[in-house]
Amino acid sequence: MTIAWTIRGASSEDFAEIRRLFLECRLDVPSELPMEPADHVHLIVLDAPEGGLAGAALLILEPHKGQVALLAVDLRYQGLGIEERLIGVSEALSEALGVHNFEVASVCLRHY
Repeated sequence: MTIAWTIRGASSEDFAEIRRLFLECRLDVPSELPMEPADHVHLIVLDAPEGGLAGAALLILEPHKGQVALLAVDLRYQGLGIEERLIGVSEALSEALGVHNFEVASVCLRHY
């Protein structure tokens, strides 16, 4: 059986779930997350097959650098390559918007 994963830009309905992912990872979450894409900030999410979110990444674009500032993957979906997919989409978006230097600052993979 193949699972259909959807990666998309976040919407306001995702806010609570994104916050949960980042807070469970003990990441320093900004008080406001960008729910609408801006020129320099994008919030990318991956839908979980059962509903909710499997992961989220906060991409910040500066004139000469794209950076995944926060990335979190739900424990239930770790080991499935989700972090690589979110990083890959973030890097591709950065390149598409003309920012060719890319780095990942903070990734949370919870281990219990």
